[in-house]
Amino acid sequence: MAVVWACCGLVTAEDDSSGILLRKFIYAPGIDEPILMIDVADSNTVYYYHFDGLGSVVALSDSTGSTVEQYSYDVFGEVTIRDANDEIRATRGYWAVQDLNQ
Repeated sequence: MAVVWACCGLVTAEDDSSGILLRKFIYAPGIDEPILMIDVADSNTVYYYHFDGLGSVVALSDSTGSTVEQYSYDVFGEVTIRDANDEIRATRGYWAVQDLNQ
């Protein structure tokens, strides 16, 4: 993963094992505040992050405002990721991610 500092916040980029850029993430000036993700591998599609009162990411929406992913957390902070059809895509514990689509 490459990291680039920008004027208004932290911009990180995710690439594949060949070094091809897949996604870019734009952050607010605060710590751990993602604002949006640009999916370079998908024609630069832009997705926006949504937060709850604690600052946890609870949803990801596209440029039309449609929710494409939802995130819920148990009491230990483990997240369940659901797609737009409310189907579980993955679960993430403290140490690993389990992708249920493989």
